[in-house]
Amino acid sequence: MTSARVRIRWEARPSVDYVVRSAKGRSIRFESDGALPPPGTKGAFELRDVDGRTIAEGTLQLAFVQGSEAGAQVIDGHKVVVRPKSVDVALDDLPVPELPVPEDLPPATTASETSRSAGSAADEASVIVEPDVPRESRPESDEGRVARVATRIRGKGASEGFTIGIDLGTSNTCVSIVENGRPRVLPTRTGASTVPSVLAIVDGQVRVGQAAAKRLVLNPQETIYGSKRLVGRAYSEALADEFQPYFAFPLVETDDHQFGARLPDRVVSFEEVAERLLREVREVAAEHLNGSVDRAVVTVPAYFGEAQRDAVRRAARKAGLTVPRVVAEPTAAAVAYGYGRKERATLVVFDLGGGTFDVSILKIEASRFEVLATGGDAFLGGIDVDDLLANHLASAFKRAERLDGFEPDATQIARLREAAEQCKKGLSVQKKFSVSLPHFAMIDGSARTLAVNVTQEELFELTRAFCERLVAITQDTLEKAKLQTYSVDDVLLVGGSTRLPQVQEAVEKIFGRPPSKRINPDEAVAIGAAILAQESASAVELVDVLPLSIGFSGDGRRYMRLIPRNTPVPSKRSFVVRTTSEGQLTYRMPLFQGERKDAVANEYLGTLVVENIPTGPKGRQIELSLGLDPQCFLEMSAVDVESGRALDVKISRASSVAEVTAALGPYEGPVEAPERPRAASPLGWFFSRLRGLFGKR
Repeated sequence: MTSARVRIRWEARPSVDYVVRSAKGRSIRFESDGALPPPGTKGAFELRDVDGRTIAEGTLQLAFVQGSEAGAQVIDGHKVVVRPKSVDVALDDLPVPELPVPEDLPPATTASETSRSAGSAADEASVIVEPDVPRESRPESDEGRVARVATRIRGKGASEGFTIGIDLGTSNTCVSIVENGRPRVLPTRTGASTVPSVLAIVDGQVRVGQAAAKRLVLNPQETIYGSKRLVGRAYSEALADEFQPYFAFPLVETDDHQFGARLPDRVVSFEEVAERLLREVREVAAEHLNGSVDRAVVTVPAYFGEAQRDAVRRAARKAGLTVPRVVAEPTAAAVAYGYGRKERATLVVFDLGGGTFDVSILKIEASRFEVLATGGDAFLGGIDVDDLLANHLASAFKRAERLDGFEPDATQIARLREAAEQCKKGLSVQKKFSVSLPHFAMIDGSARTLAVNVTQEELFELTRAFCERLVAITQDTLEKAKLQTYSVDDVLLVGGSTRLPQVQEAVEKIFGRPPSKRINPDEAVAIGAAILAQESASAVELVDVLPLSIGFSGDGRRYMRLIPRNTPVPSKRSFVVRTTSEGQLTYRMPLFQGERKDAVANEYLGTLVVENIPTGPKGRQIELSLGLDPQCFLEMSAVDVESGRALDVKISRASSVAEVTAALGPYEGPVEAPERPRAASPLGWFFSRLRGLFGKR
C-alpha cells in the first residue's frame, strides 16, 4: 500500500476502501469512486496509514462530493495506538499533498454536534507537516514548511496531546501556546486574536464567538454576553434583581440552582456558555496545531470564589480538557512579566478587563511568584464604562430631539452600547470622537439620527466615580498586604480597559510614577497561561491567597469566618462540631464565601454533609477539617472523635439559596451598609423590567 486509506461502511452498504487525500481536524477528504451515497449519509470508518495499519476508527458523515473528490466529517471516533513515537519521512514519500478545504463546503454536522465527543478520530490521528531541517535554518516559504509528517497518536508509550493556555474573558476569550520557544496568541477562525465571549441560538443551532456576536444588535434579548460575571454563582432573587440591569436577557435559576439565561425555547446555564467557548478555542488550537488538544491552563479573575473556579473547571472538562491549573489572571500576567528574568521584585498587577477588576500584589523571586494580597470587584470593568457612555449618548439624543419621554428599546440600547464601545476606544487615543447612528429612532413617522460629539474631558467626568472605585480597591489591597507605595518596584497594567487615559492617570497618581509598558496589556494573561501550560509545576512555583473568606452561619445567621481573606494557600483549619440529636447519622453545615456579616448575604458554596456517623447520644463529637489546595479549591475530611474512624464527607449543592436561607432562620446581627451602591442607569432600568415582563423563572 502506498497511500493512506479509509475503509467506510455506509448505511445499508458493504465496506469500501477509498484513497485518502488528506486528514485534517475532523475532516477526511478522499477519492470518490462515483458510487457514493448522498451527502448526509453516515457510516462507520477505519482510517489506515500507508502500511495498512488502523490508526483511528469511529463514525463519520458524508459532507460533499465534487467530481473525483469527496469529503466527510468525523462525528465520533477514537484512536488506535500503533506506534509509540513520531515517524519522519521525506517529502517525496508523501502519498498526496495537503489540499485546501473548498470554500463552499457545506458542513454535514454543526460544530455543537461534532464537538460533543472528547476527541474525534481525526483529532487524535492528524497529519502535521513540518520541515525536516533544523528549526533555526528553515526557510520562511510555504514550500520549506512541508517536509515532515508526524502522526501523533495518544496511548501508552505515545506522545501526549498539546497543552494550551486559555484566557476566558468576560468580553473575549483567547488561546495561546508556546511555539518555537516563544509564547503567542493563536488566531481564530476569522483571523482575529480573540473569540467574542457570546452565545446565541440561531435557527435552532448554538453559535458562539463572532457568529453569535453579530446577533447582539439584531437580537440582544436572545444573545448571551457577559455571563462570566455570574458563572457558577448560586442563584438568588436578591442577586438577580441587583444584576438584571447589566443584561438584556432575563436572568433565571437553572435546574442546578445556578444563574442562567432564558432564551425563547430554553434556559442556558452560564456554565454551558463557558463550556461552549472553551470547546471553540480548543478546536481552534487543534486546527492550528494539526493535533489533539486535551489539556489547558485556564485563567480566572483573582476575585473569583471557589464555586466560580470550580464551575470553570467543570466546563473545561465537559469541553474535553483536563485542567492541570486554574490560575488567577493577575498571577498569569505576572508570570508573563517576570518568568525567565531571574529578578526579584514586588509587583502590583492592575487588571481591568471587560467585566471584572482585579488587583494583586506579588513578590517575584526568579521562578517563584507569591501573591501577598488580592482584591477586586466582579462587576467593575470596561462594560460599565460602555454603559456610562451609552447613557450619555441616549441623554444627548433626547435633549437634541426634545424627547423627554423617550425610552430606548432593547435593540436601540444594543446599538448605543456598540457605539459607546467604539467611542471609548477612540477616546483612548484622541481628544474627541464623533458618534453617528443613522435611523436610530422613528419619531412621528420620521427617522431620527443620533449624532453626538464626545470629548475626553466629558469621559473623564463620566468615569470619575468609576475610577474612584478602582483607587479605593487598590489602596485597600495595599493595606491588606501591609505595603506602602514606595515598596512597590513596578506596576503592570493588564486588560484592554487600562488603555483609558483616566485609568492610567489614576494608577500613576496612586504610585507616583507611570506604570510598566513591558508587555501588551491585551495579551499578558494569555501569554502567562501559555508559559504555565508549557512549563511543569516544579519549574514555576505559584503561591496564591484566598480572595474572600470562607465560613459558616452561626447563631442568628451571623457569619463565622473559618479561613480569612488573603490566607496563603494551601491552608487547612480543623474544628469540632457536635450532633444535635440522639442517633444522628448525618451532619450538615452550609458554607459561604465573602465578607458580609449576614451569612446568606455572602456567596453560598454548598452544604458540607457528613454521613455514616456512628449511632450515639446527642453531642457526639466530630472533627471537621476544611482546607484549600494551591488553586483555592475546597478539600475536606471528617473524623469521629470517639472511635477515630474517618467519616464520609462531601459538598452538596442540591438545595437552593432560598431553601438554605429558610432553614437558617432570620438574621439577628447588626445592620450593615450595602457592599457598594450601584449608580442608577436608564439603560439598566429598562433591562430590570425584564424580570417583571418575563417572570422570574
